[in-house]
Parts: sequence; C-alpha cells; structure tokens
Amino acid sequence: MTTAGIHFQHITDEGQVLEKILSRDKPFFAYIVPNLLDKEMTFESGGEIYERLHSKENYYLDWFNEAMKENKNNPNMRGVQEGYRHCCERCFDAGRDPYHEHVCLDGVSQNFEEQIGVIRKGKSLIKDKTGVTPWAYCPPNHLFDLNTTESAIASGFEKFIIRNAFDYIGLNVKIPAYGEYIIKMIPESKLGQGKKSPIIATYYDSLVNGQLDDFMKILDNSSFCSPIRRKPTIKIWANNKLLIQAKKFRERKRR
Repeated sequence: MTTAGIHFQHITDEGQVLEKILSRDKPFFAYIVPNLLDKEMTFESGGEIYERLHSKENYYLDWFNEAMKENKNNPNMRGVQEGYRHCCERCFDAGRDPYHEHVCLDGVSQNFEEQIGVIRKGKSLIKDKTGVTPWAYCPPNHLFDLNTTESAIASGFEKFIIRNAFDYIGLNVKIPAYGEYIIKMIPESKLGQGKKSPIIATYYDSLVNGQLDDFMKILDNSSFCSPIRRKPTIKIWANNKLLIQAKKFRERKRR
C-alpha cells in the first residue's frame, strides 16, 4: 500500500490544485510547517526569520488556512507536522544548509528539552491556526536523533516519517513501515525519485509546475498504510547512515 503526500511549501496558486486533489476523494498526507503560519516567529535569539530565511512567498495564504479548517475532519486528509521553525540560525549564519531544526550535519543537536519544547509549540500552532491535529511527525530535512523520536512520543505522536535515503543513490530499495519502541516509522520517497516507500510525496509548487498528472496517478491508488510490527533491520540501519552522508554530499555540492 502507498500513501500520497504533499509538502505544503511554496504555494504558487490560489488553491486550484488543492481543490482538484480534494475532489478525488482519496487519502493523502498534508505536511504543514508551523513557521509558515506565523510571520512574527523569530529564532530563540530574537533574530528574524520572515524574509530573512523563509521567503515571503513561502508563507501560507489565508485561503490555505481556511481550506485546512474546512477539511480538518476530512477522513482522507491526515496532517503531518514538520518541525516548528524548520530552520537553523546557527547554520544559516555559517553559510551552511539551514533547512533543518533538531540535528545539524556537523553533529550539533538540540537536547531533549529543546526538542520537545519546539515540537509541542509547533503542534499547538498548527491546531490553533488550521484546526488540524497533526497525525504524524516529520523532522525538518528528515534529520533526527533519539531525542527527536522520544520528544515526538512525549508530544503524543505515534507515527514518525523518515526518508528512504537509498533514493539519493539511485537504488529502488523497499523499506516498509515498521515499529521502533512504541512509535511507528514510515519511510517516504519523493515523487520521481523512488517507488518502493510507503509514502510517495512531493511539494505543492511541483504540482503547480508540472507534476500534477503523475501525482494524481499515485493519489488515485492511495490508501493509508498500516505499519507492521517489525524490529529495525540492517537495511534500516544502513538507511539512517546513508541519509546523513547523502545530506552532507548534497550540502557540499550546493556550497
């Protein structure tokens, strides 16, 4: 079973694409970034984020908030929380890829108290602004550690979305949804990069700019997956290690 997913970032229309998706009456995950609901949010240092790190065009418009409110009880839409700020001031100031939150690629990470604090703030903000109670947690840039999963559990999440990192090296490797401790891990591939993950997702602007037909094929066969009871395997361990190396390589290319 495969579930379609949409990362709501860089919304470049007035809701026409979302209307087409909702009219299909098929299950999908709606990934929401709390920061993009609040232009006044700052870093803990007080440094600005709006138009400094997240562009003005990336923030959610009123129509999006209203659409989420109208569909907050839609059984075909399950909300996914992506962090809180979805960015790192420390790495931004250092000229590194800043679009993560809990764990930096150089090994620096937030402690448990910091992570649970921002996760809970983000969950409350999504609920307050859109009426949606997030069903799963997805760490920004898919970078996380044990503190992240434990913070998600302590914040009431039972599902946690990870990245199928084998996509980055062109290997179509299947990683099923699995149980880890008391949380269920659900791997994701991006549309056009991999086909064997429980979630196939894309970004909203990609749908507006040409991916809609391909996404609709995924959506028309979409169903909410049920994670199996399976302990992590060597393949899953390798996936987590590969993720870090792939992200580091991508950052080096960008720099």
